[in-house]
Amino acid sequence: MFSELYDSDVFYDEYDKVQCAPSDNQTCKREKVITALMFWSDATHLATFGTAKLWPVYMLFGNLSKYI
Repeated sequence: MFSELYDSDVFYDEYDKVQCAPSDNQTCKREKVITALMFWSDATHLATFGTAKLWPVYMLFGNLSKYI
């Protein structure tokens, strides 16, 4: 069964670790969060002839739903 990255057990465990981690500044009221970054790359042909290719790198936040 497949789900979103932010619904995984590992993501929840890491979130709990971050929330329980000691802070240097006890007066800070900011929320601690985890940001999942997903990177991938694929070949893109640069011309209709020849073998020239470019490999761009893409990035997406894993905290967002794929349906947005």
